[in-house]
Amino acid sequence: MGVVLLLMVPLAACATKRDIRDLGLEIRAQNEAQAERIAELRAEQESLETMVRSLSSTQEERQTQLLRQLRQLQEEVTMVGELAGASQAGLAAVRDELTRGGTPGRTGAGGFLDESEGGSTVDDLYSEALTAHGRSSLAAARLGFQEIVDRYPNHQLAPDARYYLADILTRQGELDDALRGFMQVAELYPTAPRVPEALYRAGLIHRDRGDSDQARALFTRIVNTWPESEVADMARAFLGGSRR
Repeated sequence: MGVVLLLMVPLAACATKRDIRDLGLEIRAQNEAQAERIAELRAEQESLETMVRSLSSTQEERQTQLLRQLRQLQEEVTMVGELAGASQAGLAAVRDELTRGGTPGRTGAGGFLDESEGGSTVDDLYSEALTAHGRSSLAAARLGFQEIVDRYPNHQLAPDARYYLADILTRQGELDDALRGFMQVAELYPTAPRVPEALYRAGLIHRDRGDSDQARALFTRIVNTWPESEVADMARAFLGGSRR
């Protein structure tokens, strides 16, 4: 401002009132332009600060998500380790039985192993697998149920293990194997309480694939054979709707 006044002093004698007015307007315009620029810079600064805060927040959320995934992975690793330990215990029990001259896999009444067969190993293995299934630790659960199906196919828990194994295959998108697993529950264990539910799940796969005839056949079988089962009403609902 002092420079401007010094420049104006020598010009004052010869400058007209119009020249002075024009100079004042120019100075005012420059001041307004500077004010606008300052406002723009402040706006840019605030925008950058907002972006920085947003980035920090995003990084924190991502870090939290990664930590959560890591904890889930650690839990699943622990579960797999426990299942592996149970499997090793099962193998040791089989070796002991062979050493004593027994026959692993001997069935009792009704085509199933007695509850004592396999000791508490099968119960523990099934419990661990079911817990993993409830936690959606599908890899660990699948390992446990598969172990039961492979090594203790005649145990009383085998139908349920095969059912849950098919359920996991469904959730993992392996529908052909899942359908085969559900049907095997009915084929291998026709008197097991889990049969109508397994047939219903197989019917749902057929329905979702657009194979309504196969679905209707399975639902009809459920209604006719297990009319009091929990899934019978759902099967009736499908049959009633398919006739319309």
